[in-house]
Amino acid sequence: MTTATPRKARPNILDFDLGYNCYRLSQLVRNEMLERLKVLDPELTPEQWHLLLCLGSAPEGLTPSDLAHYGLRDKTTISRMLDVMERHHLIERARREGDGRSYLVRLSPKSRRIMERARNEGQLIAAQQIFAPLNGAERELLLALVQKCRRTLGDI
Repeated sequence: MTTATPRKARPNILDFDLGYNCYRLSQLVRNEMLERLKVLDPELTPEQWHLLLCLGSAPEGLTPSDLAHYGLRDKTTISRMLDVMERHHLIERARREGDGRSYLVRLSPKSRRIMERARNEGQLIAAQQIFAPLNGAERELLLALVQKCRRTLGDI
């Protein structure tokens, strides 16, 4: 007979620490997204999905610097991410006119199909399950409060 391993108790003070709770929620949302994205493309990560969303809102394309800013990543990390995404045919790079050293990143046909499939199947790649207990007004309030904190940090 096997017994379940009891959950390790954490200090009660963490239950009331806003930073800890925000971090935990962020990780839980990421894990939820990872599961939902596996259905669309087993290799797609939440970080890549966010870059695809940014690119989807900029049909002309974005520079790697833009993507680093939007993805809260340094340029080296973005460069590596773009290399992987290009190998998986999720993005295309196009040279910028007049500047042979610079390029724009755009959605590939494959990523457009993935995004269209997500839309058609009604799969909002978000933490629906996590935010399900909140009614519409509570969701709006939570979003407004998070945006207010982001503005304080100069992110919006």
